[in-house]
Amino acid sequence: MLKPIPPSTLDGIKRLAKKLRNELQIPLFQAQDLAATRAGYQNLRHAQAVLSNAAPQPKVHAPIVPKHRLYISARWISNATGLQGVEAWHVDLAVPHTDLVTPSQMNVQPALARLVPRAPDHFYCEYNFHSPEQAKGHVCRVLRTWQFMDATRLRPSAAHSRLYPGGTASNAIPGKDHARGWYDPVTQSHVMTDEPYAPSSARYAAQRADWAHRHGYDVLQPTWPGMYLPGEPSGTTLYLVASKSKGPNLAAMVHALNQLPPPPVEGNWQGQSIIGRGDFISPQGLAIAPAAPRIPATRVAAPAKRPPRPNSMPIATHEEIGRKLKAIEADTYMRVGVRNRLVQVQGTLDSCIQGEHPSFNLPLERLDNVYYANGPAKTFAKKISEDARNTHLGSLQEIRSTLALAYDTPRVRRVLGHIDQMKKSLQTWK
Repeated sequence: MLKPIPPSTLDGIKRLAKKLRNELQIPLFQAQDLAATRAGYQNLRHAQAVLSNAAPQPKVHAPIVPKHRLYISARWISNATGLQGVEAWHVDLAVPHTDLVTPSQMNVQPALARLVPRAPDHFYCEYNFHSPEQAKGHVCRVLRTWQFMDATRLRPSAAHSRLYPGGTASNAIPGKDHARGWYDPVTQSHVMTDEPYAPSSARYAAQRADWAHRHGYDVLQPTWPGMYLPGEPSGTTLYLVASKSKGPNLAAMVHALNQLPPPPVEGNWQGQSIIGRGDFISPQGLAIAPAAPRIPATRVAAPAKRPPRPNSMPIATHEEIGRKLKAIEADTYMRVGVRNRLVQVQGTLDSCIQGEHPSFNLPLERLDNVYYANGPAKTFAKKISEDARNTHLGSLQEIRSTLALAYDTPRVRRVLGHIDQMKKSLQTWK
């Protein structure tokens, strides 16, 4: 069988694009770029620039695409208008993404936990956001996390006790916020990333410097602004925190971070936006996608289904759950089986609330206080009264029931498991 001859004109590329669109059932703009690459150009725009000149131009016989480009996409559905769409953008990595993190390590990093693979170069966020802005914001946060891992080669870690002096969270750095644990496979040591909001960072600056001196820790701030919510004047600021004697070379990591391009942010969106029910398909996804069979449309009665869960909660519900969790934390701080799992629950729900109620809808101060601030003082009690135990067990059951009705994602199902383990630990704490 003869190999098809690639088109050599713009008209030929456009004809091939229409054919690919019908065969692969993809949007026309993706089909045009795919047709252009088959003709030896980077994309349609590159083909237009070359072929529109009267003087002969040399062809590029292979598309100039970074070797390790990774695409992230997320769908949004508006409850108010019924409109929907997909937002997608990419990050260029120095190594394959599989060299940076394992699937189990992705599950302990909130920005990566909802991602499911669609193709070797494409992850899809398993969550329906409520607006294009929310979807774009989350895609950007995921891309920033991949940038960070590519530069530092740190891997997400759930070993929280190894992040603090003496292995206890009571020695945490003052003003800690949006903190995450990371593991350095080269030195087999741990690093904490701390990303407080800029006003909080300035307010605690002297205390943080004193803490670092007393405990022998490095606290370094790269010029690259970070992963969580970078942006002036009140966004978050990234710090790397690790033991001077046991930790890795933070200065080298800061240097690598400072060489990164500016982090992707929603306000400077340069990704692709697809309106409607269509989906984003990455270049490697296009290469492996089979031609869609043409099936005549027929009306088939849909089976009765349980209404889908909203996968979100009102801000007031989050705040009520936050109050209950902070009350439990105050009385059970010395019970490791409760405390460690409570940290996981708080972190996951804090990530959820940022996606459901972003800062352009609510003040940052209110979002920040839901799960972490303004709780009752810790008692540091080594045992618990029967009345307090029953109160907290009842609160945990109420929280579990509320979450089970509101969410149906693997990430929140893991939270339900953490709550079950917290209840068991409370019941056996004498």
